[in-house]
Amino acid sequence: MLLAITASALVLQARYEALRTARAEQAGLKPAEQVLRLIQLTQQHRGLSNGALSGNTQFIAQREKKQVEVQDRL
Repeated sequence: MLLAITASALVLQARYEALRTARAEQAGLKPAEQVLRLIQLTQQHRGLSNGALSGNTQFIAQREKKQVEVQDRL
């Protein structure tokens, strides 16, 4: 009987630990998603800045809008 209780306790402990790990991973998804979106916006801004600095005036207004988006995400 004692052996069954001990084995059951170890199984329950392992399951609880797996559940806790899954919840922690799930909690990290939203912040990671937000960081990836910020990186994407920053890369787009960098591309528009490069175009504007190369003399393409069409990119200036787009770059300014993208800069506002980046600032809002920050």
